[in-house]
Amino acid sequence: MDSSNANNMFLHGSLPALFARTAAPIILIMTINGLYVVADAYFLGIYAGPDALSAVSLIFPMMMMMLAFGTLVSAGMSSILARHLGAGRHEQARQTFTGAHVLGLGVVAAVYVLFFTLGRMVIAAGAAGAPAVAANAELFMTITVLFSPIGYFLSLNIDGLRCEGRLGFMTLVTISATLLNIAFNWLFMGGFGWGVAGSAFGTVLAQTVCLAVVMMFRWRTPGVLKLARPGPVTEWRQILALGLPSSFGFLGISLNSAAVITNIRIWDTQNYVDVIAAYGVVTRLLTFAYLPMMGVSIAFQTIAGNNFGARMMGRTNDSLKLALLVATIYCAVIQVVALLFAPALGLFFADDADIGRQVARILPWTTFVYVLCGLPIILSGYFQAIGEAGKAGILGLGRTYLFSIPLLFALPHAFGETGIWMAAPAADIAMLGLIAVVLGINAAKRGWRFGVLQPV
Repeated sequence: MDSSNANNMFLHGSLPALFARTAAPIILIMTINGLYVVADAYFLGIYAGPDALSAVSLIFPMMMMMLAFGTLVSAGMSSILARHLGAGRHEQARQTFTGAHVLGLGVVAAVYVLFFTLGRMVIAAGAAGAPAVAANAELFMTITVLFSPIGYFLSLNIDGLRCEGRLGFMTLVTISATLLNIAFNWLFMGGFGWGVAGSAFGTVLAQTVCLAVVMMFRWRTPGVLKLARPGPVTEWRQILALGLPSSFGFLGISLNSAAVITNIRIWDTQNYVDVIAAYGVVTRLLTFAYLPMMGVSIAFQTIAGNNFGARMMGRTNDSLKLALLVATIYCAVIQVVALLFAPALGLFFADDADIGRQVARILPWTTFVYVLCGLPIILSGYFQAIGEAGKAGILGLGRTYLFSIPLLFALPHAFGETGIWMAAPAADIAMLGLIAVVLGINAAKRGWRFGVLQPV
């Protein structure tokens, strides 16, 4: 090992212990973030009413699209940053960090243009003649978009702290952001009665406080990455290329949600409002389940990226095996919980028996083979960590673009409205075939065992 990497925590020691130490704070962060998703839905349902809950469910595709724009920069930056730091290239890491912030300003400009030219028309069309729902949705999105730079820059800085190994401070900041968000939302919605505006402003204020703390930490603490004078933009193309798989993943969630809402309007017009509300509840539950899984993937990518950058292939391979095992066990647990407790989960969010019954009907379908969900997430993260954007994109995006969206429009013709919910497990099963093809081709071309384990 290069002497310059002697202090790199990711390159030595027991992999299970390292994985636990790296993943635990990230999973804790993701779980608490998930609790915010649950708490916000609860506050909306209790304090703001069904129209507010339906409005936030309606704009979920827009929120995912905004997240896709942010991830385009942050995920690409993280991949390059981890490899620079793993190889001891600290000045290059600083330039990458700075360039990502400049690139983030372009993302903000794109978000502004899209929302203020098209966003209001999309909201009006989706509200299906419900003016209260449309008004709540437009108010929430306007506040969120106007203050989006704060969230984007906070995300870049948190990803930077993770790649630097500043896990304790990263955990403290992110947990604080979420807990402040929950507290502000309760205050603004329950105390001040601001409705959906309270939810949006609670998020903005929490992010502002935490971004200020992080910037002060970077300014005062020696040895951490600091913003430099903007230099050449030669890495922008690589940042965007490596960020595309994650970005298109969130964009796919956005398009998939839009496809679900569209098909509900087509196939269940009689119960449209109740089913949309139930779908919003299911979406938040699945988001809560997915975030810890994402934490596992992020921790794994950090470990694999550093070890690959240091050319330690044995540790890179072992980290992949461990991540696949953890992900599969976790997804199996989620599947069992969803099948057993769907009715109770539905009634928790809304004091409405019809919505509760719809959740109890929809959730078991969407999690029918959830045990398979971790496999493509980890494999896509692996190829992203080693800088192979093409394979990361195929495995990360195939489920949504090749299978889920087409099945959402095809299956209802055979099974009616139930076909909408059958699309999720059908897409998960189809992904097994795609994974076999991609890894088989990689094994044949490069001689990697099972298409992923590199020669040591």
